[in-house]
Amino acid sequence: MYSFQLELIRKLQLIRFPLLVDFFKSLNFFDSPNFIFILIPAVWVGYYYKSGVKLFYALVLSNFFNVILKQLFMLPRPFHLDPVLAVIKVKGYGFPSGGAQSAILLALIMITKWNNKTLGWVLGVNFFFWISLSRVYLGVHFITDVLGGWVVGLVVFLIYYFLFPKIEMFFEKKSLKEVFIITQVFFLMMIGLYLQIINLAITSLAIGLGVFLLNKYKLSIKPSKIYINIVRAILGIAGVFLIHFITSYLLSFFSGFIYNIGVLIQSYILGLWISIGAFYIYNLIVKRSLKR
Repeated sequence: MYSFQLELIRKLQLIRFPLLVDFFKSLNFFDSPNFIFILIPAVWVGYYYKSGVKLFYALVLSNFFNVILKQLFMLPRPFHLDPVLAVIKVKGYGFPSGGAQSAILLALIMITKWNNKTLGWVLGVNFFFWISLSRVYLGVHFITDVLGGWVVGLVVFLIYYFLFPKIEMFFEKKSLKEVFIITQVFFLMMIGLYLQIINLAITSLAIGLGVFLLNKYKLSIKPSKIYINIVRAILGIAGVFLIHFITSYLLSFFSGFIYNIGVLIQSYILGLWISIGAFYIYNLIVKRSLKR
């Protein structure tokens, strides 16, 4: 079943020199939690929270589909069948490729949403091509995994592009309390439906509370001058990594049930920081400093 694809990967990996290998290894960053820790606060805090909300939920939906399909098909990765192909090693099953899903989803969002269309196309096409190619070159996915990831990512993008605006219009007709209750119930149902996405669901619960408070106390900020947007983005990203570092250090003293509960608390705190904490700190301290 996989012999032809394994041979293709072997031939692709014959083109191997340190700079190229390091380049493809570096692209694995875009399929890691650290990338999301940067991307979401950069858009949410640095640009506009409504754009951040839609992007966050698109990535949650993409991850939800990926986890379910991986568990449904339980297909191996190339290096599971031939360990020599492992330029890097990652956990879990192979099909579909989560990296390929994110590649096409984020590329299409860049192309359709970026104000500078030329830049959006250049960044989007390159992001899509190199991330997808890297999954095969690194030996972590078959070509069929990548193709499957493209299909799933495209479906998520179509939901993002066509269905999310309708959902947004639906929520605009509801009161803040109604929106809060609906979102909280929805993500509690997600936890009950599939426990493997519990961390994302917990973060989403915090996001829902944060958005409720953000609108209730009118703390949201619209896009501003570039340098102000950059300051906001840096604040959001720095806060995420600081919270992650401190909570991870504290969790290193625990194990078992307490550790697992601590990880969920960490996820909740990160969701609150991105959705309202960064805005509160910005309005309280940074905004006043910039006015001086």
